Amino acid sequence: MHTAIVRLIADWLAHPTHGVAAQWNGVPLGDDPDITRAAVPQLGDESRREELARLQAPDALPAITVHAADQDSATVSLQPFPNDTEVEVVIRHILRNPNTTEALWHLDQGQRAIGRAMKRALVNLSGTPRNACFVTGITRYRAELEQSNDDTIHAMAHRYGLRVRDTWTTA
Repeated sequence: MHTAIVRLIADWLAHPTHGVAAQWNGVPLGDDPDITRAAVPQLGDESRREELARLQAPDALPAITVHAADQDSATVSLQPFPNDTEVEVVIRHILRNPNTTEALWHLDQGQRAIGRAMKRALVNLSGTPRNACFVTGITRYRAELEQSNDDTIHAMAHRYGLRVRDTWTTA
């Protein structure tokens, strides 16, 4: 089930009309004239790329990667939806930039584009199964900022708790 949901979310984020790239240029940049628009990151997920499954940063940056959180995060919800499971998906936006201020603005741009794409995903994917699984709701969201020791690589992890229904298991 985790792999099906990771692929579902990764494919949605790559969607040409509603995905991250489609949202990217519409994100307001703010009022600082020194901040430029970030390049649209490459997208990958752990089910298709081995280095991402090992949580290694890809060589080509900027990048957006999609992972399932550790297996302990999958818990069966007994009420009010007895056939639903919660899966935590982590979407990481990783970039290389020695200018920390600009990097933070670029992560902000990514956060807003990812958030808008995920909102549209919830509306459009609620009845679309992948391997007999589909997302019925977002239960929580948390963002975490990470920086390398030399402040050249920056990452923002977007953690989404997704309520998932497995129609094969519940049939």
